[in-house]
Amino acid sequence: MILWNATGAAIIQPPYFYCIAKSKATSRDPTIPLNEAISLFMTTIPALLCPLLLFVPVWLNYSTWSHHGFIAIFHVSPILVILIFIAGVIILLPRHGLVSKKDAKNPDADKPWIVASYVTAGIVSSVVHIATVLTSLRTVSSDATFARVFIPSPGRANLFPSWFPNPASTLSGLPTKYVELLEQYHLFTQFDLIVIALSCIVFVHALLPNTRGDDAKFGPKTKAAIEKRELAYLFLGTLVIGPGGAGSFALAIRESRIREHAEVKGQ
Repeated sequence: MILWNATGAAIIQPPYFYCIAKSKATSRDPTIPLNEAISLFMTTIPALLCPLLLFVPVWLNYSTWSHHGFIAIFHVSPILVILIFIAGVIILLPRHGLVSKKDAKNPDADKPWIVASYVTAGIVSSVVHIATVLTSLRTVSSDATFARVFIPSPGRANLFPSWFPNPASTLSGLPTKYVELLEQYHLFTQFDLIVIALSCIVFVHALLPNTRGDDAKFGPKTKAAIEKRELAYLFLGTLVIGPGGAGSFALAIRESRIREHAEVKGQ
């Protein structure tokens, strides 16, 4: 997770998702200790708030020195999130024990907490993505338009001057090399988002078919059609609410499917 923050998600996320998709975790037992499920939900909220460490200093007009300090804290925030999760598990351990107690009337007591974690992450990610898109569509600043924010322009970064023209920069008064550095960082974040979106679509799409308990009812053509429809929904959802929102909501659906599939097997 620290490498994720330090090097960018585009470098870490695809191989990380690939390892998960190829592991036995894709066919795990849906049973989750209740204390871990509750702690996961408790950890989701501070994890979603961690990116604010990058923006709050700017909004509050903190000094550059303080801003760099918050950036440093952001890079180690995964450790803080893990500590919060472990603390929650330990605090809830005496009450719920190491293994979830399966009640015949409520065998999946941990399910609401897991699903709520995904849904919460999906809602926050969707709101941020939609707000960013709407702001870029309504802005009057040429440096914050939709095309400027989401469409890569290598020419501005002066990476391939013979291939892409370098438009006149609106960042007047700044040294040329400094402007190029800013543009290169901006270009990196744009490609970062593209890689994240594509890897989320592929990863979630690879996980969903393994959780349907009614596959035996359909033939190969029907199952292929269902998978294509799910892929289309993921792609459309990624465009509308962002990869974080689409992926989180899809994983919430997957969590429900895992348990339904387990119930079908048990009958």
